[in-house]
Amino acid sequence: MNPGRSSTSSLVRAYVSRKVAELQGSFLARSSSARAQLARLRRLDAPGAGSWMSVGETVFADMPLDGLQDADAERFMRSAKLALKLYALHQQSKKKPMAVLFDKDAPWRGTLGSACFQAGHQHGDNTDAAGIVRRMSSLEAATEWGAVEVCLRALMQLLRAQDVPLDYGRLAHDLYLLQIPEAKDGVHMSWARDYFAYRPTPEDVDKE
Repeated sequence: MNPGRSSTSSLVRAYVSRKVAELQGSFLARSSSARAQLARLRRLDAPGAGSWMSVGETVFADMPLDGLQDADAERFMRSAKLALKLYALHQQSKKKPMAVLFDKDAPWRGTLGSACFQAGHQHGDNTDAAGIVRRMSSLEAATEWGAVEVCLRALMQLLRAQDVPLDYGRLAHDLYLLQIPEAKDGVHMSWARDYFAYRPTPEDVDKE
């Protein structure tokens, strides 16, 4: 991967991880301010409902855009905004954390692919798996950013229904790369890998 591209995607990841950790900690501590911030994020892009000035500090404060080319800065802002908005929707009315942070000992934990697998097999069977695979396929086929958001919202609602958390910093990292034509295929490959990757069952462990 292009070194500059990798560096910027890592910046996006760190930035969104920090923002989400702050919002989540405050929300779970019953902060009325955090609750209001998440409500405003959820309404972004809704006709007549969202206000950039009301969420500007949440989304843009301390955003490390210095030195980035215009195209990179636009990708950064677009991916950060969508990741924060999806987290706000995911966390709504939940009393447990819906965001997980990166774990170096389990780097696949909380990625979109692994979270979707968990949601599809939550009850020990494949009850919801077909619908999730279908939505992931629609996401892969999406060519417009608006379609990407629609597909991700549908997947996030399935995760939310099953109380499956997501690493939103990693999602923002992936969303940044998804906007670069030559990096897009690699993002979808990593999501598919994390969904279909072998995971030992209790029966497998007993045989060892």
